[in-house]
Amino acid sequence: MKVLDSVIFYITGFSFGAAGLFFILVKNLFKRTNNLIKKSAPLNRLTFCVMDMEKAKNQNGLIEEILLKGSISRQISVSFDFESEEDRIIKITDNITCYHFSIHGKNNFARFGFKKTGEAARLIRNIFFLLGVCRREKINCVESHEAVFLGFIGLLFSRFLKAPFILHFNTSYEVKYKARHKISVRFLRFRILEKWLEYLSARLADVIMADRAFYKNMGAFPKRCAGKYISTGVRVAKAHYTGLDTRRNLKKDLRAEDRDMILYVGRLHPVKYVTDLVDAFKKVYERNKKSILVIAGEGVLEKKLRDMARDYGLGKNVIFLGPKTQEELKDIFFTADVVVQPHGGVVLLEAALAGTPCVVYDFDWHKEFLQNDKMGFVVPFRDTERLAEKTLNLLMDKNLNARMGLYSRAVAASGYSREKSIGNEKAIYDALLRGRI
Repeated sequence: MKVLDSVIFYITGFSFGAAGLFFILVKNLFKRTNNLIKKSAPLNRLTFCVMDMEKAKNQNGLIEEILLKGSISRQISVSFDFESEEDRIIKITDNITCYHFSIHGKNNFARFGFKKTGEAARLIRNIFFLLGVCRREKINCVESHEAVFLGFIGLLFSRFLKAPFILHFNTSYEVKYKARHKISVRFLRFRILEKWLEYLSARLADVIMADRAFYKNMGAFPKRCAGKYISTGVRVAKAHYTGLDTRRNLKKDLRAEDRDMILYVGRLHPVKYVTDLVDAFKKVYERNKKSILVIAGEGVLEKKLRDMARDYGLGKNVIFLGPKTQEELKDIFFTADVVVQPHGGVVLLEAALAGTPCVVYDFDWHKEFLQNDKMGFVVPFRDTERLAEKTLNLLMDKNLNARMGLYSRAVAASGYSREKSIGNEKAIYDALLRGRI
């Protein structure tokens, strides 16, 4: 039954993918700009997300950021959920709606042993349902935050709706593949298919947008597409831009007043290499018994991390805080002595704004932001010995720690304005409204 299920799944997926590709390519030959945008009608955006917008809905400045200070009149955010079993529709405001479509295999097909077939059927059903929503809501701009699966879906919708397509780069599967030797979109099975879809999304996008220059510099897409790459600048939630004098030191609350606090913030997922952090902390603790590791976040690796801490005899010295709001995190970053992020993303900026130095791997965009030996340390990828060594340096040398923390805050506050980043992104959508893109 499993073999038959897999055969039906791949035949269905291939047929739907081939039909979608044919539609995209034919539509591309006869592409016309959306008349709604030509007439400067309200810009209604459909965004395919890689995150759960519902979890972020209470963040300060979220509404302002999503609607880009009035450039976007209506926002529909879509994520495909491979864990939950039910579709969800969440209305954040009157003009911001989030759709979470379940692609889980536990459905009527699964009862007869066709789990994968059920997943494919749910995906296709949700796509057709969403097309109806887009027609009703007069969507005239499509954006995808990932270049392979979501990029293909975004292209399909943009051609169906005769709308411009924006590819919002926020990750590179090439970087991930070189690091892990595994493809990210597993049902494609081969890296060459991932690369081809990345190429297609970049080649047919009207704009390639990213908050950082890293993806352009590393050549994450064809050179002929470089001219439409626009870096808007990295920004984080408004709470992190508050002054240091307004923040609270939480060591008393954590019962760690006389301890040296190492902090990790982010998903507890293999792509973040968070198990390396526990390995490195074991080495730190052997030389500094005052140190503790605080982990803020949730994910599939939480149990494994707890087991590692117990097996290493570190159970009481590794504290799991779970997920935290941005308001809470601004104080947690301020409290930490060192932030250690094997794969950090925008956490590096959040830590810098709190005046806390970082230790990171030489991976992804880290070197673009973090000035080695000035704002913290960049160590060789997967080298837990160096990760531990540089963390110890910052824990033991308080003058070095303070100097790097102050410099980090100065760089982050002066060069990574939230207002400027939102303004840069707003300018892209304003150009769409004026027909300049």
